[in-house]
Amino acid sequence: MSKKDFVVLASRVIAMYFIFWGLDNLSYVPVDAFELHHYSPLPQEYLYKVHLMLLSHHLVVGTLFLIGAVWVYKCGPSVESFLSPPD
Repeated sequence: MSKKDFVVLASRVIAMYFIFWGLDNLSYVPVDAFELHHYSPLPQEYLYKVHLMLLSHHLVVGTLFLIGAVWVYKCGPSVESFLSPPD
């Protein structure tokens, strides 16, 4: 196995890890949305703000992981130089 093949394989494994981690974060979105809807009549309520922050956190982090997975999967020069520094 050449060094280039190893770097591509490693980037694909890392991308799969990011995909599963991103999907895990996004799986909390329905529960967070339901809890936010439950507290929606009282927007000044503490629990409303907590669930709003949780919902936005899970959406942002899940989306960033999926974007990162696409970036790592393509295995561009920056990813290749990170995974396999030049000799």
